[in-house]
Amino acid sequence: MKMDSGLSIGVMDKTVLSIGSLFDDEGDKVYWRSLSPVERLGCLELNRRIVYGYGDSSPRFQRLLEIAQREGC
Repeated sequence: MKMDSGLSIGVMDKTVLSIGSLFDDEGDKVYWRSLSPVERLGCLELNRRIVYGYGDSSPRFQRLLEIAQREGC
């Protein structure tokens, strides 16, 4: 899976499962440190899109503005 500004989405192989401890991550550290900061941010953006959706912006509360006329002005 190539990480660039286009953020190409790869296919997940659901037949492979690996269970490990959060404390046994030396291989993970080596991998992440081998990536450039831009590549790391690309991976972070990919995770964000997987969790929150692929749109440019997520739906948010609309801002409402109400103008009240003061009496006696």
